[in-house]
Amino acid sequence: MFDQEWATNGLLDKAANFLADWIKKQDIKGAKIEVLKEPNLTPLLFVEIDGSAPNDPTILMYGHFDKQPPMTGWSEGLGPTNPVIIDDKLYGRGSVDDGYAIFAYILAIKALQVNNLPHARVCILLEGDEESGSSHLKDYLEKLEGRIGTPSMIIISDAGCLNYEQLWITTTLRGHVKAKLTVKIITEGVHSGDASGVVPDTFRIIRMLLR
Repeated sequence: MFDQEWATNGLLDKAANFLADWIKKQDIKGAKIEVLKEPNLTPLLFVEIDGSAPNDPTILMYGHFDKQPPMTGWSEGLGPTNPVIIDDKLYGRGSVDDGYAIFAYILAIKALQVNNLPHARVCILLEGDEESGSSHLKDYLEKLEGRIGTPSMIIISDAGCLNYEQLWITTTLRGHVKAKLTVKIITEGVHSGDASGVVPDTFRIIRMLLR
């Protein structure tokens, strides 16, 4: 599901560096900003922000900057790579999924600091292959384990909302397990009774195994 040229066209690197440069311009106190790039892996943006006091607990914030495929069928004047604001709404690829995450995180912390309000230590992970299964995230988590420590809370901003008049919070499982599962019963149709009763439905068996 990856862009076949993701490793050579530089688009993911361009996006990660753009976000890193924007964060630097926000002048967040105690912020360390780094774009990690391991061989054959998509880049990952990692931000550490010191807490207001020593030994503050750590909050881990997650998001991603890769987007779904551009697809076709956009209205005239719109497209996946040319963001347009119409009636105070942003149209463009990934403005919701998951373009808002890092901006929301950084601006929330900046608001606390500007108003001299204390905050915990914050680690922000922004990965580059969520839409293709987060297959590279594990490698980065293992690399950053010692720097992140044990978070007291994890915040994931990667969901929609029903209106713009209030804050929406979702509680759902996040993540998946990749597996290849095959259920075989019979290889050909048989006459009633020859298979010792009614032949069970393979899809129903899979559902029972996954419960």
